[in-house]
Amino acid sequence: MILDKNTEGRVHNGQLEHFDETLKWKDKKDKTTHSNIDEVKTIYQHKDWLWSNFFMVQSDTNNLKGTKTVDYILKPDSKDYDPYKLFDYSPNTHHYIPNIDLPDTDRKRIQDMIDILGLNFPNVQNKRKQVVERAVRFPLVEENEFPTAIQFYKSNM
Repeated sequence: MILDKNTEGRVHNGQLEHFDETLKWKDKKDKTTHSNIDEVKTIYQHKDWLWSNFFMVQSDTNNLKGTKTVDYILKPDSKDYDPYKLFDYSPNTHHYIPNIDLPDTDRKRIQDMIDILGLNFPNVQNKRKQVVERAVRFPLVEENEFPTAIQFYKSNM
């Protein structure tokens, strides 16, 4: 296996997640009756493999998220995604919050996604805090984790 020089030797506690659960492979039963025989057809959605539906999440987040619906407002590969327009970042708590300049409806959607995706779960927040504070203390070392949080933090200094 060839490792990227930036990830070689690093351990990441992540899992592959499907952004949109409705595209996952589903086993749906369609029961139809012919004569006296019940026929059950299995119907599959064959879109769980779409590259645009995958993203990496912290393992605990994936387990807690389960099959909750994900709003595309925070889909990181969409053309309109800009974390600096969608979020604010608290340098004191290292929590993401919806940008206060957005309309209430968008702020509600973003807060729901922060909660569903676990962006402020204690284990994620603690790790983010360690990485951000290390990046500030040792600015010559390139950090590959939490780059958005590092930029937010530096802009608030």
